[in-house]
Order: sequence, then structure tokens, then C-alpha cells
Amino acid sequence: RFIQQRAEDDAKPVDSVSEEVEHGLDCRTTVMFRNIPKGFSRRALEELFAQEGFVACYNFLYMPADITTGKSFLYAFVNLITHREARRFCRHFTGFCSWPMACSTLAEVEWSEVLQGFDQMVERYRNSPMMHPLVPDDLRPAIYSEGVRVAFPAPTKPIPAPRLRRGKDGGSRRL
Repeated sequence: RFIQQRAEDDAKPVDSVSEEVEHGLDCRTTVMFRNIPKGFSRRALEELFAQEGFVACYNFLYMPADITTGKSFLYAFVNLITHREARRFCRHFTGFCSWPMACSTLAEVEWSEVLQGFDQMVERYRNSPMMHPLVPDDLRPAIYSEGVRVAFPAPTKPIPAPRLRRGKDGGSRRL
């Protein structure tokens, strides 16, 4: 029943959920954006979001990648500034295929299950090895204010250097 109700809720127009948000029934803002084309970078995602009308609608973006090769794992975490924007983002990018490069992949968007909201995302990564100076800036999580990238909050403790794990092919994998 809960799953059926959630599916029915997700099918509601944006305007009809305002009462639910007011009553605290749903205030999720963080999504996982999947099936991003190979070769896409965080910068390419920023440009895509701007092109698709989401330039100042998100405040956190992290696209996990192999820190040795810079190749992404083809998904990203995006925190939208409001639940309404998150729902609009989900509707717009679910099944998205208008990539700025040749690609037949259909995007998928789902709610982040483990971490939700800007504060949780920042706290998760501010002391993470991903924020270590050895990690290239374009592979780190980033935060934004009104569509402009801003400095990530300072760590609250020393940041350990990233440890590389070896994959089956001998290459490094995510941390």
C-alpha cells in the first residue's frame, strides 16, 4: 500500500503536492541522476542543467568518479533547492535522452535513500577524502548559490588522503 501510495503521489502535478510539503509529509530534495553518458563531467552536467532550465535550482552536485582516470561512474547526486524543484527535475530528466552528444541512454532519476538535503550532503563530504587537495577539483563535490559555484565549507578535522582500491582490471575504483 505504501509503495502504491508513493507511486500515486509521484504522479501528482507539482501544484497538488504543496499541501503535503506544508504538512511535512514529503520534503525530499536530493536525487540520484543515473545513466549519464560516458565522458560527461560535472561541468557538462552544470551546462546541461542550465540549458534545460535548472541553472539556479540546485545547490549541491557530486558526480562520483575514478580519481585516477577522471572517468565518472555515470551517476550524480543532485540536491535541489526545494521539493517542488526536485519533483520538476525528476519529471524532466526521467527518460531524458536529449544529451548534447550522441548517446542512446535514457536517464533515470530517483530519490536519494541514504542522505537527504543540502546539510546532510555537505556534512557527508566536507571531511571526506574526496575533498583532499590531491583530488582534482572537477572530481570533488560542489555547492552553489543562485546558480554560481561557491566555496565548500571548511573541514572540521584533517582530511585524509584518498586511498585507491584496485578493480578487477587493475585500475582504481571509487573510494
